[in-house]
Formats: sequence, structure tokens, C-alpha cells
Amino acid sequence: MYGAIAIAIVAFAVVNAWSSFMFQFPNDAALRLEYLKFVLEIYKTIGIGFLIAILGIIIPHVLAETKYLFERAKEARSAYSKAKTGIEYLPYELATLEYESAISHIKIVHQEKHLAEAYKENKEHRGKFKGEFYYKLDTYREVIGKHCEQWDSLSKHERHQLLQESKDSEAQGKHNTGRGQA
Repeated sequence: MYGAIAIAIVAFAVVNAWSSFMFQFPNDAALRLEYLKFVLEIYKTIGIGFLIAILGIIIPHVLAETKYLFERAKEARSAYSKAKTGIEYLPYELATLEYESAISHIKIVHQEKHLAEAYKENKEHRGKFKGEFYYKLDTYREVIGKHCEQWDSLSKHERHQLLQESKDSEAQGKHNTGRGQA
């Protein structure tokens, strides 16, 4: 941008020097007025040319950056939605999985949470990432860990009941102790 301004200033200086060298400044007032109009037209032409050139450079750059920011915001919203949905449906999914698969699924949802958290566009959700989402993941991981020996032999209903009880007790603990608030 500053280079274009410098080039414009140099061009105006060159035109001024060229017009002073090529044309004698007339003594007659009417001719002097026509001479100044001619020089002004040259300056206008150069100025408009530089303005068009600068706009030709800036507009594509601004459009590309705007598109990038829009796509990034869309990716951030998608990552947040994926993490939030993954955590909300986690107890239902964990109840249907064997022990190893359940732990792997918690790991995947945890990674999705971190991916969504990494977007600066999701900064308004930082409290949820560090509070509510983390504690839900941690609570479910602890429940499965405590019942690792019997997890595979429990029915889906029993698994879901254990997870739901932990969720309820976690919510009660968060309410009483302030746990999970960011």
C-alpha cells in the first residue's frame, strides 16, 4: 500500500517536472488557465489510474480474506457443534459400547472438544469447554473406570443408569461446590 502511494507521488513529481520542462508557463492569463487545466487533467488521469490499480490489488485480497474468515468461522461452529453433540449424547452411546470401545469413544469426544476449543472463534464457549464439557467427560471416564471389571457384563440399561446417576451427582456437586464453573 505504501509502495503504491510512493509510486503515485513519484509519478506526480515526474509529470510536474515533465510539464515544466516541455511547456513554458505562458504569460497570458487565458493561456495560463488552459495550461493549468491541461496539467490538472494529466494529474486526474494519473490519479484515477493509480486508484483503479490500487483497488484492483485490494479488492481481491479483501475478498479472499473475507472468504477465509467466513470458512474458518463455519469450521469453528461445526467443531463446537460436533463437540457439544458428542458430549450430550455420550451417556447413551457409552451404554451401548463394550469397555475398550467406550474408553476409545470418550477419547475421541475429548479430542473433538480440544479441537473445537482451539478455534479462537469459539472463545465465547471457553467456560463450557473448561467447565461443563470437561467435567462430563471426566465423570463418565471415572464411572467406566470404576466399573471396568464388570462393564462388559452389565446390560445397556444398567450402564446407562450408572452414567445417568453419575451425571446427576456431578450436576448436584457442581451446583453445591461451584465445580465446573469457569
